[in-house]
Amino acid sequence: MATTISVNKKTIREFLENAQKEHFLIPEYQRPYAWEEDQIITLFEDLKNFTEKKIADKNSDAYFLGSIVQFINDAGEQEIIDGQQRITSLLLLLRVIYTKMEKGGEVKTEEEENFMREIEPLLWQKDEFKGKVDKEQILINSKVILDEQNQTFHNILKTGEVAPDAKDRYSKNYLKFQELYDEFCKNNPQKIYNFILNLLRYTIILPIEADTQDTALTIFSTLNDRGMPLNDADIFKAQIYESLDKAQKAIFIEQWKELENRAKRAGEDVRSLFYIYMFYLRAQKGDKDTTTPKLRGYLGADKFKAIKSPDLLSNLNEILSIIKFSKDFESFDGAAWSKNYKIAQTLDLLQLTNNEWWKYPSVIYYLSHKSEPDFEQKYLRFLRRLFVEIWQRLSLENTVNSLKTPILKLNSEVIKNSEPIFEFKEISIGERDLLNAKIKEPRLNLRFAILKFLAYESCEQGGAISNLKLEVEHIFPQKWQNYLEQSKDWTDEKLTILKDNIGNLTLLEKKLNIAASNDYFGKKKIEYEKSNIKMTNKLGQRADWKPDDIIVRNSEICKFVEEKFTQWAKA
Repeated sequence: MATTISVNKKTIREFLENAQKEHFLIPEYQRPYAWEEDQIITLFEDLKNFTEKKIADKNSDAYFLGSIVQFINDAGEQEIIDGQQRITSLLLLLRVIYTKMEKGGEVKTEEEENFMREIEPLLWQKDEFKGKVDKEQILINSKVILDEQNQTFHNILKTGEVAPDAKDRYSKNYLKFQELYDEFCKNNPQKIYNFILNLLRYTIILPIEADTQDTALTIFSTLNDRGMPLNDADIFKAQIYESLDKAQKAIFIEQWKELENRAKRAGEDVRSLFYIYMFYLRAQKGDKDTTTPKLRGYLGADKFKAIKSPDLLSNLNEILSIIKFSKDFESFDGAAWSKNYKIAQTLDLLQLTNNEWWKYPSVIYYLSHKSEPDFEQKYLRFLRRLFVEIWQRLSLENTVNSLKTPILKLNSEVIKNSEPIFEFKEISIGERDLLNAKIKEPRLNLRFAILKFLAYESCEQGGAISNLKLEVEHIFPQKWQNYLEQSKDWTDEKLTILKDNIGNLTLLEKKLNIAASNDYFGKKKIEYEKSNIKMTNKLGQRADWKPDDIIVRNSEICKFVEEKFTQWAKA
């Protein structure tokens, strides 16, 4: 069947009045109303500037507000795919203008009566026989599942009033429009009717009406305008929602809402979960192509079949749980393995490598082998090997591209085998010396990871320490010039080289680090002894700390890391 698309330029008055026949619907899968005050001010200022221009030159062009993507659903409603933020804001502005004229006094000017008549059918249902509107029957219905203020929006359009203590976006933006409009009326009373006229008859919108939701979503995906478009997750939500029956839809809405809330609390977004899920699907197909496909294109293939699996939400929730666990180490839904602090520590180290690629094999391994009896032990060995490979390769090449090929191969191996083959590039003899140098003076983006590795492994730090606000502490002060008695036998050049060596670094809680400042060691060690980091406590037991001590500790740490990395890589 051929796709039908209708595109007709319309004034705001023409566009909104069309809802007398087919009401607007902002569907469940849309994002909540989210325009901020800055966007409200920008819209109003644009309209005001256009009014000034139109007064100066009546032949000036119209003001183009943007496009709206919609389709007529089975209920005969104009279902908005893109543009709900603009439509909502326009209706709030029109309600402000109408309320201002309505309450302006018993005697109306002819202009006020005229514009009130013009605005009424843009907000409320009009009786075709009586020619009057019913202010209880608004022309838009917002059913956004995550927007708890839908009814507030409806009530504002009906009454023109907001609650005194309202904090929602609808109320705040309505009041901001009211403030801007009142100020304009006060400063430019002779121009106010021009403003309303230009808004209604010379502000242009471009409705793009598709024959189906699929067509509308496709059109939407190619547009990039001043609105706040849906992201991939919103479109996936729409596709899943439409594939369900009525009873399933109600359950799905609640489950989706809970997933979004969980993701938000964890500092993640649902789109990122779908992105990781895409790598899981790719691994199942043995896809090792280093060119990452576009998320919407990949999951949208074959009419979004990949995301209509009954296990989808369960998988997304488990993906979220793994990522969340790597951040806060709260028990993973009561699973026994998640109480293993060694696993928690290794996930902490992986997320400190400052790249996303560790997530894919970690999640794929979990989804593929979580039910196996020896999962806990194997998962720990797998994660430790993964950390060593990633840290070493990033230290040597400092580029994520060095990880793509081996990790994509690993993803496919993990699907088939709980003890997969790692095909990372082996450390050559020449690279071994370079790696030791990187351990001695780690790259800034990997320094925190290796210090936490030392904290966890060198002093058997129990549990995870991600909840502590830790900072990198320079044991020998960075501003050593204030303590020349400690550095009199060393040149500035040598001390500059030593200060960022691993042997001169430890971790310290932010509050303690502030107190320690750049003081000499005798005072710093007092703060070290208060620390929850055992490695730092141990340093606090020393009598003194001099540049020679940095060199000794450099050697000890490099040897320890090399031995531990070898152990983890062979486990």
